[in-house]
Amino acid sequence: MRHAKIDELKELEELLNKVKAIEGIKERTQNHFYYKGLGILHFHSDSGQIYADVGEERILIGTIGNMSKEAMDKTYNLVKKAAAKRMI
Repeated sequence: MRHAKIDELKELEELLNKVKAIEGIKERTQNHFYYKGLGILHFHSDSGQIYADVGEERILIGTIGNMSKEAMDKTYNLVKKAAAKRMI
């Protein structure tokens, strides 16, 4: 498993834009997101499948060309929840 390439994440543009809009989220390198200096979200690719790592949790987003809206929503909600926990 390797980090996902930029072109593999084109279908996730809506998710990525929503994550970027969360207050305090920083994108230090493309598609690697941090909150208060701690890694909060990045993506992996393996055999055409895309995974989101949110903290310690890995979520299968789908295959290239067939991404799951439900999985993208779950990813966004986990990122929001993780950021909210770290606001304290």
